[in-house]
Amino acid sequence: PMIASVLPEAGLTIIVGTLASFIIRLVVKPAEVSSEDADVVDIAANQVLTFSSTTFFVALLPPIIFNSGYQLKMELFLEDFTPIVSLACVGTAISAVVVSVLLQVMVGAGFTGNFVPSFSEILTFGALISATDPVSTLAVFQTRKVDPRLFYLVVGESVLNDAVGLVLFNALSKFVGHERSFVKVTVALLAFIVDFSVVSVGSLCLGVFSGFMSGLVLKTVDMRSTWVLELSL
Repeated sequence: PMIASVLPEAGLTIIVGTLASFIIRLVVKPAEVSSEDADVVDIAANQVLTFSSTTFFVALLPPIIFNSGYQLKMELFLEDFTPIVSLACVGTAISAVVVSVLLQVMVGAGFTGNFVPSFSEILTFGALISATDPVSTLAVFQTRKVDPRLFYLVVGESVLNDAVGLVLFNALSKFVGHERSFVKVTVALLAFIVDFSVVSVGSLCLGVFSGFMSGLVLKTVDMRSTWVLELSL
């Protein structure tokens, strides 16, 4: 209780994760998996020190978004749907551009030393870092009992900005490595437009279809008489 009054839960989680990563890095030395002489322990250590982006996007991120949407009060969300979507889409894009420009200024000023990333790499990082979850802010809102409209504006934006950041990240990553070729930039730009449109419209249609089918199943099937089906769902 004393720590919670000073440090939010999200900040404490970050500190614990940072300390755990630092300890793992000190204790476990990464090894080349391709080496024929690699020990089983070294191979396991290498797996511990690596993290697949596919695992994050496919296994870890969807439950987070689903949980946020499941706990959302739909009437308050729909009441402020336009400002929430504006903050999530336009706000995340503006944040990504601002972060990228500031990082580019730092790179140009020489603050990064020998590490000089391209602007496309910086844009990709900006898209990744802009989709943040205001956990600490929401905790303060709950403690202070703020206006429910303000609370759900922030909650709704945090639910949608993950999806927007994911689409921006996947689309902008297509530009990495193609900065010096006009043809490759053009192809990457077309791929960006197509990918952004397909993912945005496709995910919306898939979500509407899934919600419609779920509602239809729950409306027509009597779960009280089919407890095995209810348990499986």
